[in-house]
This record gives sequence, C-alpha cells and structure tokens, in this order.
Amino acid sequence: MSDDIIWILLGKQASGEITAEELTALDVLLAGHPDAAALQKLVTSIWESPTNVMPVDQAAHQRIWNRVNNQARHSSAWRIPRRLAAAAAIVVVIGWTAWKITMPHVYSSRQQISEAGAGKLSLTLPDGSKVCLNHHSRLEYDDQQFGKKNREVMLTGEAFFEVAGHAAHPFIIHTSRMNITVLGTSFNVKAYATDSIISTTLISGKIAVSFPHQPGKALELQPNEKIIVPATTTASINVVRSLAQKDSSGKATDLLWLNNKLVFDNESFATLAKQMEQWYGVSIHFAHPSLMQLKFSGIIDTEPIEETLKALQLSRSFTFQVHNREVWIDR
Repeated sequence: MSDDIIWILLGKQASGEITAEELTALDVLLAGHPDAAALQKLVTSIWESPTNVMPVDQAAHQRIWNRVNNQARHSSAWRIPRRLAAAAAIVVVIGWTAWKITMPHVYSSRQQISEAGAGKLSLTLPDGSKVCLNHHSRLEYDDQQFGKKNREVMLTGEAFFEVAGHAAHPFIIHTSRMNITVLGTSFNVKAYATDSIISTTLISGKIAVSFPHQPGKALELQPNEKIIVPATTTASINVVRSLAQKDSSGKATDLLWLNNKLVFDNESFATLAKQMEQWYGVSIHFAHPSLMQLKFSGIIDTEPIEETLKALQLSRSFTFQVHNREVWIDR
C-alpha cells in the first residue's frame, strides 16, 4: 500500500498539482524509503516522456483507474481528480515495471553527461571530436544516437571544440539561445546559465548559427569572427557580430582560459565578479551597489582568489573578506 501511495503522490508532484498536506506526507514516506532519490528521478522521466512512447490500452487504463479509485475512496487524504489519478496510476504501473526491469540501464546507457566541476575537463567524443570544458560546464548527448543518427550535444557553460569531419551528420551544439551547426572546425562557445550573454568565437573552418526563438534567422561565421546574443528569453534577438579580440601574441583572448588565464578589459566589477565566481567556484556579494560599477582590466592566472583581489585593490579602493566559498566586497 505505501509504495502505491508513493507512486501516486510522485505523479501528482511531477504534474505540479500536489497539495501542501500531500507533499508533507510524501516527504515522510520517502524519508523511510531506501530508493527515494531514484524513484523521484524515474517518475519525472516518465512524466516528461511523450505519451505515445508508452501506450496503455483502454481496458488496462480502466483497470488501473478502478484500483486507484478504490484506494482513494477510503481516505480523504488521497482523493484526487479522475484525470490526474488515472495519469498517476499509469505512472504507478509503468514506473514500477521500469523500476523492476529496466532501471539499471535507463540512465547508464542513454545519456552521457560530462561536467567539469571546479576545474577543466578534456574529452574525446565517440566520433573523434575533442572538447575541453571550462570550469562548471556541462555537456550532454545521447550515446545511442550520437555518431549513428546525429551528432548533437547540449552545452551549459563554456567549451572549446575541435570537431571531426562527418559528411552524413553535421555536428550541432544546442544552447539556450542559439544552435551552432559545424562542418569540421575549431571554435569556442560560452553559454553559462548565469551570464547575461551567450557567445561563440570561430577559430578555423566555418559554422552556421541559428536561433530557436527566431527559426528563419541564421548566420555563417568566418574564421576569427565572434557573435554575441543576449541570454534573455525575449522573442527578438539582437546579434552583435565582430572580429575576435586577440592578445599581443595574436591568440584570441576568448581562448586564454585553455591556458588557465582569465582576461578582462575595462569590465565592471559586477561582470568580473560573475567570471570570478565561475573561475574559482565561489559566490561574491557586494555590500554597496556602487562597488559593482568599478572598472578593471587585467589577467587572472592560477593565483588564489585572495591574491587576485589584492591585485585588484592596487587600482581601486575596496575591502574584502573570504569565508569558505563566500566572498564579501565592501568599501
């Protein structure tokens, strides 16, 4: 009985229609369940899947409903609308079957996820393409499809790609605000969830950039070109196209992170703080809004954050305190 109630309540939670009383009851039930986290993950996956992926015939649907309805009638705490109960009951039967039979394989074989954490991560994809992920970046792809039916990845954060040629399947990187189609090239993409902009810088070859919110809009980049788009979800997209900025050695500054260097040129403290949060894995807080407008130029190498802040103090007046991973900036 308790497992059935857990499945029903997890179905209601996934649909967003769970009450506060039911949520409290669910928390209590899950607290004593040895596989609570995995149960929640499985129900969410099933709930978000297209309904035609797991068909249920009408007779089975009615049997499921009758079973859940009989349970719900005996306790006011579990009374739920027929539409939602039927849906939740489908989750119960399908989810329980998946749990018993396929659970060991659902997440290990379909989705490959690589995360850089606080450092960088280099990896080679099944097609031979090479990727270097920057700090706190995430790359996802379906290893049952990648290289066979497509070469599509989802990026959150920043990465440098060296893409192997593959005539049948172009390489496509999806971000929240633009999709990049590649035909054998090297380029940088920066698409952190906390950034106000998303950018890509082409080093060699050619890429085509399209925009999910404007299907008819597309741009082709040539080597040493860069485009920037806002990370907001408004329908219109203001694209800034320019030449890639280079340092004195002729290397694109957007790639200096590959050599453990963070370059900033006349950046506000607010913008720089976001980059430092990603670089060091910290949270930076300002005691006064005026401090966020201070401007800085320079290069951060591999020095600790305390040393970086001391160097910034040489050009601007502020104080700081560092406690664990929290940084406080004051006057």
